[in-house]
Amino acid sequence: MGKMLLGIIFTLIFVFSVISAPAANAEGVEDIPSSNYDGQILSVGKEYARSFSCQAATAKTYEPWTESAGYTWIKSNGTKGYVQNAARGGVTLGVVLNDTTIDFSNSFLVKKSYGGNNPNYVKGIQVTLKCLGYYTGTVDGIYGDGSEAAVKAFQKRRGLTVDGQVGKKTYHYLSFAAY
Repeated sequence: MGKMLLGIIFTLIFVFSVISAPAANAEGVEDIPSSNYDGQILSVGKEYARSFSCQAATAKTYEPWTESAGYTWIKSNGTKGYVQNAARGGVTLGVVLNDTTIDFSNSFLVKKSYGGNNPNYVKGIQVTLKCLGYYTGTVDGIYGDGSEAAVKAFQKRRGLTVDGQVGKKTYHYLSFAAY
């Protein structure tokens, strides 16, 4: 009787640990970006990619890619994702949001009242925020009050600087967020 009770207890502990364990498919330690976003970003032909759907389903590859091939792979495997220069915790080179590649070596910043906003980047941000439940407006590529409010709510929820601007860190978090 004692062995049977012990077996039941171990089974319950195992089942509880599996049920309560954090999802391994999104927002794991490997998704947290490198703290050095301002460092020199060079493509060395050994980049790694991770893709996500809006519902947090994920695919990752430990195969080295060129940066460009990494973006293509993300688009074929999910709706968003990122490319880093290392398999875990490397520098994020760019992201994909709704089939829009945002390469950090080019102009990437989006903010309200900025004439340099790329409408395709704004649409990618809007679609992603809509999917995550932060944005209810029209996906029009215009970064107005509604887009800015949604970005601020997302930044606040994620513990990011709440400034309404979408820079490298906010892009990265958008690329893997599940909610």
